[in-house]
Amino acid sequence: MAKYVIGLATLTVIGSGAAIGGGLLLGTKSSGPTVECSRYFIIQEILPFLEAQARCAEFNGTLGSINSDEAYSAVDAFFGEVRPHVNAWVGAKRISGEYFWLDGSEFNHAKWANNQPNNQDCVYKGWSTNHRYYTGGCGMTHPASLCEENGKF
Repeated sequence: MAKYVIGLATLTVIGSGAAIGGGLLLGTKSSGPTVECSRYFIIQEILPFLEAQARCAEFNGTLGSINSDEAYSAVDAFFGEVRPHVNAWVGAKRISGEYFWLDGSEFNHAKWANNQPNNQDCVYKGWSTNHRYYTGGCGMTHPASLCEENGKF
């Protein structure tokens, strides 16, 4: 296990796998900032939405909800340092025509990309483009997933 301090986050690389951009390992967990009683981390593995959700749970987390400007800025900075230029699943999904965070909170901090949402059910953040939210089919894959762990840290 290796630890690095990057900006406001401590990066912990755990596990093994194929090396990908920036020297990080596929299938690893990178620990990030703690904001509003949530600790964010990134799973670096190519997964569809439901598998990403299950993978976060293996690390005692869920796909991440970003409910404030503070969380958005912290997560954006962390992700930019750890996995720049890739898209990642976040914990939002369309239910009965409306988008919600999987933690049940209202999707009120939506920084949608142009022409979004586009009637797809699952939400990802486009770090490879403009750092905005996009919708896509839940079966499509992304190389990373933003997860969060709630609790007292």
